Amino acid sequence: MALAPSGAALPADETARLAELERYGLLDSPAEEAFDDFSQLAALLCDTPIALISLVDEQRQWFKSRVGLDACETTRELAFCAHAILANQLFEVPNALEDPRFCANPLVTEAPHIRFYAGMPLTTSSGHNLGTLCVIDRRPRQLSAPQRDGLARLARQVVRLCELRLNMRRQAEQAALQRAIFSSAGTAIIATTPDGAISSVNPAAEQLLGYTEELLLDRPFADTLLDPEQLARRATALGHKLAQAIAADFSVLVAKTRYAQNTSREWSYVRQDGMHLPVLLTVSAICDEQDTLLGFLTIAQDLSQREQAQQRLKQIAAQLPGMVFQALLPKQGTIRFPYASEGIQDIYGLARGEVRENTEAVLAAIHEDDRDSVSQAILRSARELSQWHQEYRVRHPRKGLIWVEGKATPQRQADDTVIWHGVITDISERKHGQAELEQQQEMNRRLLEALAEGVIACDAQGQLTLFNDTAQQWHGADISQLAPEQWGDHYDLFEADGLTPLATDRIPLLRALLGERVREAEISIVAKGQAPRFVTTNAVPLFTPGGDRLGAVAVMHDITERKRIERIQREFVSTVSHELRTPLTSIAGSLGLINGGALGEVPADMQHMLSIAHHNSLRLSHLINDLLDMDKLVAGKMTFDLHGHELASLLNDSQTSNQAYAEQHGVQLILEECPSIHLHVDAMRLQQVLANFLSNAIKFSPPGAQVRLHSALHRNRVRISVSDLGPGIPASFHAGIFQKFSQADASDSRQKGGTGLGLAISKELIERMSGQIGFDSVEGQGATFWCELPVVERSAVIPAAEESNGPCLLVVEDEADIAHLLRLLLQRAGYRVMLAASLGEARALLAEQHFDALTLDLRLPDGSGLQLIRELRDDPATLTLPVLVISAASDAGRLSLNGGFQAVDWLDKPIDQQRLLASLSQALHGFPAKTRVLHIEDDADLRQVIAEQGRALADFVSASSLAQARQQLAQGNFDLVLLDLSLPDGNGLELLDELHQHHPGLPVVVLSAHELPAEQLGQVEAALAKSRIDAQHFLQLLGRLLPAKENRHA
Repeated sequence: MALAPSGAALPADETARLAELERYGLLDSPAEEAFDDFSQLAALLCDTPIALISLVDEQRQWFKSRVGLDACETTRELAFCAHAILANQLFEVPNALEDPRFCANPLVTEAPHIRFYAGMPLTTSSGHNLGTLCVIDRRPRQLSAPQRDGLARLARQVVRLCELRLNMRRQAEQAALQRAIFSSAGTAIIATTPDGAISSVNPAAEQLLGYTEELLLDRPFADTLLDPEQLARRATALGHKLAQAIAADFSVLVAKTRYAQNTSREWSYVRQDGMHLPVLLTVSAICDEQDTLLGFLTIAQDLSQREQAQQRLKQIAAQLPGMVFQALLPKQGTIRFPYASEGIQDIYGLARGEVRENTEAVLAAIHEDDRDSVSQAILRSARELSQWHQEYRVRHPRKGLIWVEGKATPQRQADDTVIWHGVITDISERKHGQAELEQQQEMNRRLLEALAEGVIACDAQGQLTLFNDTAQQWHGADISQLAPEQWGDHYDLFEADGLTPLATDRIPLLRALLGERVREAEISIVAKGQAPRFVTTNAVPLFTPGGDRLGAVAVMHDITERKRIERIQREFVSTVSHELRTPLTSIAGSLGLINGGALGEVPADMQHMLSIAHHNSLRLSHLINDLLDMDKLVAGKMTFDLHGHELASLLNDSQTSNQAYAEQHGVQLILEECPSIHLHVDAMRLQQVLANFLSNAIKFSPPGAQVRLHSALHRNRVRISVSDLGPGIPASFHAGIFQKFSQADASDSRQKGGTGLGLAISKELIERMSGQIGFDSVEGQGATFWCELPVVERSAVIPAAEESNGPCLLVVEDEADIAHLLRLLLQRAGYRVMLAASLGEARALLAEQHFDALTLDLRLPDGSGLQLIRELRDDPATLTLPVLVISAASDAGRLSLNGGFQAVDWLDKPIDQQRLLASLSQALHGFPAKTRVLHIEDDADLRQVIAEQGRALADFVSASSLAQARQQLAQGNFDLVLLDLSLPDGNGLELLDELHQHHPGLPVVVLSAHELPAEQLGQVEAALAKSRIDAQHFLQLLGRLLPAKENRHA
């Protein structure tokens, strides 16, 4: 048995007992005199100082009444009453100190020092002990028999008081509820005495009748509120029915009520203003438990709204496009129409009176093929009490054959007849539209079957609703008829590469179902037993006119053939790249070497022909380069190496690169001062654009003219312009000048050279670098071609790969052009360069920072460079500083020093670039100027040309395959590797990882007909396209890379 916290066992009915205690609502209620009287009587009867009415809940005992005790409750753990409620008889403790259950109880050992306790359980009529009526003394004792009997009687009276209190509370609640219902009811309620005098009126009755309650109280109900004539007529009729005289008073209303629970009938109320109101009056008798009549309750429902509604219904029915009706099927006989709206004319061509008693005319109008089905449907509706809904044909006397739709709801009457309320409408137009829609759907179905595109659609839940024949063929089955888990048995989906599985969230139809509009999504479908099929997919979500999601549709176009042609095209481009670029590079390089006298002096009569051959080989190289560039741009395959570059450096490079071409045409190329800003561009691609601008301007300018390269800043963009004084561009050609193969005069292609692709390529290149391109020209007044590019903050510039943290050089030169040339040359070779135009500037810079070497002109505006040499050698800090003298008077300077100073080298002007770079490299790094280059190339002619071009800078060792290259790398040391990608035994890219692993730091330059993939650009020092690089740029690249190495590589 479970125990209470005090150790007393819990009553077996504890849960029900606590619920009963809660139902009585006694806990924590205010003190009540009636309960206090019983406590006083108990104390007097038992002669004790303390008497309590104690209620025991789950955690405590609470005192509803107390005498001789200040506390209002104690914990149940300490309660004597917790023991008393375990039985239905008196619980008595003569001496608590001698009772082991209570001797240690704080209520015994401390105040109130209980010694004697007697408690009688308070047992309810349902048998639950709520608490006790108990008496307590501070001395040991026992009750006498009369006291015990009296205490039991008092306890029973306390229980009766509790129950009386509960009943009174319930009655009060019921009375309050009745008053609330009576007052708030929306219908008119009036109570009367048994003889019909009004005793109570609710607010709804006041509002309906126009009387106040005060005016109606105690007045006779029938005489005050009922129509006297109606009352008299009904009294007479009721008297005849009951075979007794009935007075025309309240008796007419209650004659039947005395024998039944209530009666309802329509009456006319008479308002205070004399207006008559139709009401449905229900009269109920009010009786007590002994069935004694206490009065009557009348409830009136206003029917005036019903009559108004009936009038409105007639008006509405007249406006409806169909027929509103009420049809009745009696137990015997045929169906008839008690009510039919005027719309019956539009449906059957009949008058309302023709169908009131029988429906033969209606049945005759129904098409003979539909007549039986209509009759059977009506009988089934009557039998099952189910809605009648049917579409059928009617032969209308004026309209001819029409389609109608009938809907009606049946209801069984008390007399077992069935009545329908419904409507019949003309649906001929809808039927015609449905027929057209079905015809259109059939046409759409056949169209979808004939389409070469695959069409798939799904509903809002992703269930396939359309899968045309083409889609079925491509997927190997009609998967709309299969469970989704079976789809994988028939096909697989891949990304555009045909290798990567297509993730579920990448499926175009599902993306559209989530709200995305998918355009030209390329995927691959591989059906079982079929070759891979490549398709582009357009998919859009579908919505209802209200904006709710309806589903999605996807249309797939087969591009497998296009992909095959693209592959063939790529292979063709690859073949052209390798098979044409490689021999052209050899031809152009060989002719350049011969013309330059590398193989000896060329006879005069041969010089002109060799120049023609060299010039046209370069033209053919440019043509191939332009065609391949345009192909890559259109295909989106061209890579861009974007870095931060100083505008001045870019323009200087452009001027230097195109100066020789300008001189060849007798044109003066002028570079104007430019803003000190930086651009985030691919330097090689920008140079390609500027070279196109400049070459066009030069070749179309007359001899002796000027071509200006200038720039201007506009907010956050810079415009770089090339202006000439040539013939200008005809207005008719302005619109198409940036189109492919466009030239103002077709004869220009032969007279001036060119492919007509240069400007189209330039436009693509500039736009890919977030720029714009354009031109301004008036025919006969020259032209200005320009490009605009965004300017970047210096802090945001990402240095290009070639910007070096290498040795810092001081160039002391007063001639600005020569100083600029030296800086450009040395920066490209990997050096950091600062300029000084006088001895004073040189001394200031030398005092401020450390330099690794300096170049020195001897003739300076504020003195001789020899003076600076002596100062440097007298200062221990600069005693070993390498000095390279570059001067037109170098020999005189050497004599003036009388051999007292050993410079790195003495160079005369004009400057020999290779000797300058080699001397600096030897001074700074201490290794021989002549270095070794491994050239990996399968074309022997090209290997020979390259070796001849670079023999002044390095010794070239050849390898015609990957195997030979690995053998050479294992046997010797090299300072640079020139690598072709297309080799007989594999791709040159295979060697890159080996070089970085076994020869770290060894620079690699890719020289190939194929462009290096973007992801491999970071693994090489440079990537050059055959036929795109000329001898000058090639030698500059070698000069920059070879001397900059601090160690020889194994």
